[in-house]
Amino acid sequence: MGSPIWRIEKDESPEFACKREVKEETGYDVQVIEQIKIKETIIKGIEVKTYYFRVKKIGDSQGINDPDGIIGEADWKTAAEIKVLQHAYPDDKDFLLEQL
Repeated sequence: MGSPIWRIEKDESPEFACKREVKEETGYDVQVIEQIKIKETIIKGIEVKTYYFRVKKIGDSQGINDPDGIIGEADWKTAAEIKVLQHAYPDDKDFLLEQL
């Protein structure tokens, strides 16, 4: 599975932030297998660096931790479904589909 992470907290490595974000947003523990991409861009005048990792799911989901109520949906998607989703980084969609 390819996984972008959303926010790296102070003193966290990108790998640790990936594990934390996946756990919070899906309930799954993951093992980081490899870093597969770093994307650097500017969004609304803010420099953004996004790390993509290949991860391995460990065990079952312990449930989503969404205290802010911002997760609209959590679901496994097929490649065909991913192709038609709105994506935060539309120019990365082909790259992500190649990772499946």
